[in-house]
Amino acid sequence: SLLSNIPGMVYRGRNDRSWTFEFVSEGCIDVTGYDPLDLINDPNVTYNLIIHPEDRAAVWESVNQQLANSKEFKLIYRIISRSGEVKLVQEHGRGIYSSTEELLALEGFITEIPNQRYNVSAKSLSPS
Repeated sequence: SLLSNIPGMVYRGRNDRSWTFEFVSEGCIDVTGYDPLDLINDPNVTYNLIIHPEDRAAVWESVNQQLANSKEFKLIYRIISRSGEVKLVQEHGRGIYSSTEELLALEGFITEIPNQRYNVSAKSLSPS
């Protein structure tokens, strides 16, 4: 019940191009519109596909740059919810490493930045 009371979604996943989740809290329903089981079990509903197409490359590059330096990552980017609404989200995560420094997983949380509407044709995240 602790995780269900946190606004936003808590996750654990792989650092692959699909951002494959192994665990997602119930908060993902409010943030993305998708049920946690959709994001874990359905290969047609990956987190990568929810990230706005114009932001995908920058998210991948930024996360991996921080992981290469064993640092936490903090990002702001857009997603497209199940209903088609573009939402601005903030993600804070970190890599989980083995004793031999091998990256095992990513853990973090994603929250919506409310009351923001953004121009989806813009290259930067600028208010419309």
